[in-house]
Formats: sequence, C-alpha cells, structure tokens
Amino acid sequence: MQQLAEREPTQAQTAERLRADRNAARRNMGAEMTDDEFDQAPDILANICKIAADKVRAARGDAALRHFSDGFGSPPSATCP
Repeated sequence: MQQLAEREPTQAQTAERLRADRNAARRNMGAEMTDDEFDQAPDILANICKIAADKVRAARGDAALRHFSDGFGSPPSATCP
C-alpha cells in the first residue's frame, strides 16, 4: 500500500499539473479561458476514448469488451481516464 501511495501524485502536484496544462492550452490556443470555462468545457479525451471504444467494438464484436465496466476493453487506468 505504501509503495502505491508514494507513486500517486499529491493533491498539490495534481493542482500544479492542472495549472500548467491549462496555461499551456491558453498559450497554444491564443485565447484566454478562465478556470471556470475550462471546468465547463467538454471532456474531449473521454469523448475520443468513447469513439475509439465504439470502433473497436464494431470491429471485434461486443463480447470481447463486455467484461470491463469502462467499456474500453481494458482496466480504466490503463488506456483512458
């Protein structure tokens, strides 16, 4: 348990990463978005993961992926949030 806890980022580290990621997005977009606007934005990564999972399901058939609750065919932390 201790080793697992040590590998996980602290709340402060997570907050700093979020701040840095939002600042990078602001620079790359060339537009200022407030933190509230970021919080209200759609979860694009989750949408991309859902689209990919739907394509895999269509290609392989539903049975191969059914046993994972996230529907992505692998444990949730391994591929998508």
